[in-house]
Amino acid sequence: MPYQVLPGLAIITGMFTISGLAIGGKKLILRDDWDRALDARDMRLKDRIQWEEKLKAEGKWH
Repeated sequence: MPYQVLPGLAIITGMFTISGLAIGGKKLILRDDWDRALDARDMRLKDRIQWEEKLKAEGKWH
């Protein structure tokens, strides 16, 4: 009787797949606080470099 179970399992699997595609979003895997801290540091450094370049362009940088 396993063949009688297959249509039901196929329907259930298909429905979970469809709902996962419809509801689910992209998710970054294996990211932790260290990675977020590095991203924040990189943004601060990028902002600092842009700020220094702006000051140099205005002639206010020593």
